[in-house]
Amino acid sequence: QRASGRYYGSGLVPLLEHGGDLVIESDVVAKYVSQNIQGVNGKGDDLYPEKKEDEELIELFMEKWQRVTDTYYDVLRATSEKDVERHRHSFMQSLEAINNLLQQRSDGDYLLGSNFSYAECISAPWIQRFYVTLPYFRGIDFQEE
Repeated sequence: QRASGRYYGSGLVPLLEHGGDLVIESDVVAKYVSQNIQGVNGKGDDLYPEKKEDEELIELFMEKWQRVTDTYYDVLRATSEKDVERHRHSFMQSLEAINNLLQQRSDGDYLLGSNFSYAECISAPWIQRFYVTLPYFRGIDFQEE
């Protein structure tokens, strides 16, 4: 909750101080760490690639992933069954777009083939959240669809 003698919000948002930089928000902190802190292989690109084409693929994934999280929250905030169904459909379409992107890669289990990346680092916790919250709060089992 306190960094460098300053207070930042409620203390619920991840923040990182590193080399004089202050980085706030989960996705931004994860990207910063993956680009600026040496990884297990002794280089900084363990989660975020140096190859331009892989970097562009991660950025495309993250654009599409934003739609997934936006539509997820729309489903949870819906106030009528009609709205739930409309937002559920949008949510499923956004997951399908992610799946289509992943299926373009045939050389491994991850977006970048055999390398776990920033994309999986950000999306994996959300998948767990979907499995728990959607069936409980909305009766939606997105695995069956």
